[in-house]
Amino acid sequence: MHDFQNLSQTQHNTTQYNKISLFPKASSSMTSSSWSSKQNKQFEAALAKYDRDAPDRWHNIARAVGGGKSAQEVRRHYEALERDINNIENDQVPIPNYRPNRNARG
Repeated sequence: MHDFQNLSQTQHNTTQYNKISLFPKASSSMTSSSWSSKQNKQFEAALAKYDRDAPDRWHNIARAVGGGKSAQEVRRHYEALERDINNIENDQVPIPNYRPNRNARG
């Protein structure tokens, strides 16, 4: 399994070619509940604070995220993110074909 440092590095690497968030509000692979941008930021910060060896990790992360998220929801959200990252790392996600920015200076 990935730890947060690996997730963070992969997120950084993928943003070089993909400007969308790894934490979408809704995705077919995500849980059925929606996650706001604020909750995803809180989720990311809580993952950094509560590593895999932390007691009651998922309960603590759920408390940090707020919005009534359960420990089970938080864990499913993490597992879905892991699957998404594995798909990206294994080239199972096509690179978007962005239009060139005509106003960009280079």
